Amino acid sequence: MPSNCDPETEQTTTCVDLSKAVESDNLPGSGTLPPDPEALHPTVDLPPTNPEPNDVDSAEMRRELDGILSKGSLVSSHVVSAVHTLPTELLSEIFDLCFPEELYQLATTSTPQDEFRRISQDHILQLAHVCCRWYNVAMDTPKLWANISIHVYCWRHLTPPVGSILNMLAAALERGRNHPLTLTVCTSASNQGAERALQLFVEHGHRWREFTVSAIKRPPVPLLHATTTLERLEWLRLYSVRRSDRRSWKDVEIFQDAPRLTKLDFSGYPSGLPKLPWNQIKSCTHHVDEIFGCLHHSLTVLRNAAPGSSYQLDLDLRKCRSSDRPWDSVCSEVQDLQICFSACNSATTERLFDSLTLPRVQSLALQGTVSGIQFPFWACDDSFLRLADRSNFYDHIFELTICRVIVSDRDILRCLEVLPRLKSLSITGWPRAGVGRRRGPKRVITDRLLLALVYSADVPALVPQLHELRLKPVHGKYSESVYVDLVFSRVRKVCDVDNNGAFRATFAGRGRHRLSSSVMEAFDELVSAGKLVFIVSDTLL
Repeated sequence: MPSNCDPETEQTTTCVDLSKAVESDNLPGSGTLPPDPEALHPTVDLPPTNPEPNDVDSAEMRRELDGILSKGSLVSSHVVSAVHTLPTELLSEIFDLCFPEELYQLATTSTPQDEFRRISQDHILQLAHVCCRWYNVAMDTPKLWANISIHVYCWRHLTPPVGSILNMLAAALERGRNHPLTLTVCTSASNQGAERALQLFVEHGHRWREFTVSAIKRPPVPLLHATTTLERLEWLRLYSVRRSDRRSWKDVEIFQDAPRLTKLDFSGYPSGLPKLPWNQIKSCTHHVDEIFGCLHHSLTVLRNAAPGSSYQLDLDLRKCRSSDRPWDSVCSEVQDLQICFSACNSATTERLFDSLTLPRVQSLALQGTVSGIQFPFWACDDSFLRLADRSNFYDHIFELTICRVIVSDRDILRCLEVLPRLKSLSITGWPRAGVGRRRGPKRVITDRLLLALVYSADVPALVPQLHELRLKPVHGKYSESVYVDLVFSRVRKVCDVDNNGAFRATFAGRGRHRLSSSVMEAFDELVSAGKLVFIVSDTLL
């Protein structure tokens, strides 16, 4: 070991001397001071006791530090994206809004690849692969995993076995935790994979908020034996419901124990429906055609309507014939009724009116469906008048909507004569292509109709309590001056009854049916005074 001592005074140290030194704690570096510590002072470089400040060096260091900080902020602004600064709650909401509704809708054109992406929730996994934070947000947000759609008919074309598919469904259900669940199932009762999938869903029945089942010939066994309380179920959709002599939907009782169930959509036979709490159903839509429903009792679902409920019937009556068996007569407590139908002759419309009795209805809508551009006829007959008399429309009809129905202005005037309490009237014409070669009325919104609605204190007018008028002329023939007189007269009538009231008018016209600027100027003063609410739109219904 080299030494800094003078070579002349250097002495050789033996192992015995080292051992003695260790025993006596005189070895430097052993935790004790040397015998003469003062000898070490000249070798220690101590700082000056009164250092003089160096302003030049301090300013230079300060400038250097500021430059480093500015470069760091510049790099940070370019490297860190703004999305990484968002709170986790806001980022999860953005993720949820990124998923289109079509992603969960089952179509007949669905491919096995589409089905695998739905089951594996590929749209969520793609977000999870962006970065660690997105992975944590995607996996820990139950709302993202609370919408599951399966098309079991595609499973036989998938590469993964049924067991793997069920594991993916189970994982999605677990990640959804206790969040309300939206389920859509297109299946067949004979498919074992569907039975096992529905068994998984039934185990989470307390989470169901919306449940949709389609293409079911017979109810699956898990639904037959389920006893789960559907405490969150609000909307039930059953499509292609058929009657069966064996396992019947009538034997399904799981939907009876659903205290929040208020909306029902179904297509098929009303007699094939499961047991439901009809007294709490507030909105029901029934789709009927010649394939999945028997037309002669297509109205029987209205018998189950609770007071104050709203029902919509979507009826395809194009194949009805006068030789068909009579329709079942129906008396219903429904409050709002919308009938969307297509019929090839006025006899079918007459049969429809003659089958109904509506003693509590307040809003009635008759709307033609665009099925092959065949709009229903409503010829000049007494069927609606008989319905009005039988149901006592005189006292309780407040809203009437006629849309895309081939009817004349004379027929509408006859109907309005028996509706004196009407407050809202909506009339939409039909495209000329809807008539085709068939003989029928060409116009519905005419001067004759508008003049009959003009209110005058001298001459009794139709529907004296009218507060809202919505018109959409398609091929009508009318004068703008008559329409202006109609609106002004109704504004005066409403203001006479209620000084703070306002008449509501909606005019939906395109092309040559647009109102001129002079008409709009005539209404400006009334609108500014708050006596008229005037809406101009391209669409009405």
